[in-house]
Amino acid sequence: MQLEALANETNWFGPGSRIIITTEDQELLEQHDINNTYHVDFPTNEEARKIFCRYAFRRSLAPYGFEKLVERVIELCGNLPLGLRVMGSTLRGKREDDWEGLLRSL
Repeated sequence: MQLEALANETNWFGPGSRIIITTEDQELLEQHDINNTYHVDFPTNEEARKIFCRYAFRRSLAPYGFEKLVERVIELCGNLPLGLRVMGSTLRGKREDDWEGLLRSL
């Protein structure tokens, strides 16, 4: 119903318009004759590590002593980019003990 309310007919939009739909329901897209799809995967572990480290340390690699903690965060976030960014920003500038406490509570 939401899709029909927002974009029932393509002539509602001007030339060159892009309509972006996010769903896990491939059948829904097929029912509306949507053929041009792009599947987005989760980042790899290496990409997830870089995303997190950029926000936590403002560089691509974890400093010495934080490697295992970074792996725990990545596992907790399930490689979700927004989760990695939020956790990185939350942990930025904190001591190793602070990380341990936060990770235990999660």
